[in-house]
Amino acid sequence: MSGLAAYKRFLPAGASQEIGVRGTTLVLRECLAAVTVSTVENQTSGKAGGRYTLVLRRGEKIFTPQEFDQVTVHNETAVDQHVELLIGSGDYVQPPPDIASADLFVGHAPVACVGAGSMIVDENPTRKRAIIKASAANTDTIFVAGTQADAAAGNGFGLGPGEVYPGEARGQLWGASATATDTVSILEEVFNA
Repeated sequence: MSGLAAYKRFLPAGASQEIGVRGTTLVLRECLAAVTVSTVENQTSGKAGGRYTLVLRRGEKIFTPQEFDQVTVHNETAVDQHVELLIGSGDYVQPPPDIASADLFVGHAPVACVGAGSMIVDENPTRKRAIIKASAANTDTIFVAGTQADAAAGNGFGLGPGEVYPGEARGQLWGASATATDTVSILEEVFNA
């Protein structure tokens, strides 16, 4: 049977998880940092089982010449992370289409972005992306950056009134505007672990 199925896993720092699944194709769809992925064929039917081990980053793929029946994912980083793997059979040269997932959307109350910089959203390693929308009633550009100093200095990206930014950021985001009453609204898309 061809096709890919999604497997979402939470990997604490330094931990490994095994997934018993058959296939020839593996795509690392989401991760915070690179992970080590091994595939092995345990049901050898008289042949030596093939083992493939690679360090993969988001969006990278493994195609194996023989079918595997076990996948091991290892998080060698010092931080916990959520990973999503697409595993199955088929020759997938193009990125797989986006599939329906059980991810959650978390809304936040509007945040005023004062000149010295205000934290828009805190760091969240389970976040896939943060969608930031500047209020249509704003009178100035809001600068969004990864640090308070960069936002206050106007070194981030600018959001005019009513503009939206769908960023794949897991770290803190800060906003600053010359007008203390200018606000942004935030919607986080997070992994449902």
